[in-house]
Amino acid sequence: MTLSAGGILSGTPTAVGTSTFTVEVTSAQTGQPLTATQSFTITVGVAPAPPLTISGLPATPTPDTQLGLGVSAGSNYPIDIQGTITLTFAPDSGPDDPNVQFTTGGRTVTFLIPAGASQAQFTPTVPSVQTGTIAGTITLTLTLMAAGVDITPAPAPTQVLVVAKSAPVITSVAVTPTSGGFNLVVVGYSTTRDMVSAAITFTPTSGVTLASNSTTVALSPVFTTWYQSSTSGPFGSMFSLEIPFTIRNGTNPLASVSVALTNSQGTSAAATAAF
Repeated sequence: MTLSAGGILSGTPTAVGTSTFTVEVTSAQTGQPLTATQSFTITVGVAPAPPLTISGLPATPTPDTQLGLGVSAGSNYPIDIQGTITLTFAPDSGPDDPNVQFTTGGRTVTFLIPAGASQAQFTPTVPSVQTGTIAGTITLTLTLMAAGVDITPAPAPTQVLVVAKSAPVITSVAVTPTSGGFNLVVVGYSTTRDMVSAAITFTPTSGVTLASNSTTVALSPVFTTWYQSSTSGPFGSMFSLEIPFTIRNGTNPLASVSVALTNSQGTSAAATAAF
């Protein structure tokens, strides 16, 4: 800050704080001029935060994905802004899904918008949001600081993502031989945290005719037990399902097995494992 000979106080403060100065005037008379003084105070505060936008996140994201995000200011700010994004998750059913978090780990990330800039900088890397495998609501909330002062608007800027309930998703399927047949191993997730049944279709080898090419296995009891157990908590709605089959004549007549899973929302795409 500077004071010109003409009495103009000008400049751009670079720090928040309070300064006091004194103005003195003296009369022009000779001999015994008169004087008077007056103290003044200048308080340098922070301006309201510019509007901030979180970008890159759809309102209804796909489960089990990672979504890159960005933060930008609607206008430049004269000093640095330190920001924090806090993530919360409200599942539609059951306990929390710890897999709903930032890819940098945890549910908070910090960023910096340098003075005069509009784009946030993340250190060490730009985070992504992991959507997990459970239907529910993800909320991102911003808090902002400048020069040690909280400049978060009221209400705080937020963005809401809704992971919708959906049919099961099979991520892998395999067959493992056993001494008396084989096990069908299905890995996947169910955002509803339930499962009704598995529809299994058998494809025989060339020249073989099966008495039945399909079967349905009821799954509700076993999945209810799994999702209500504390063991399943760290995995969200992910599961590994193993269904044993016995081959009576000792010779495998199958070329492949397909499976589709049904939960309370619908039926998954079929997945096939070859022998």
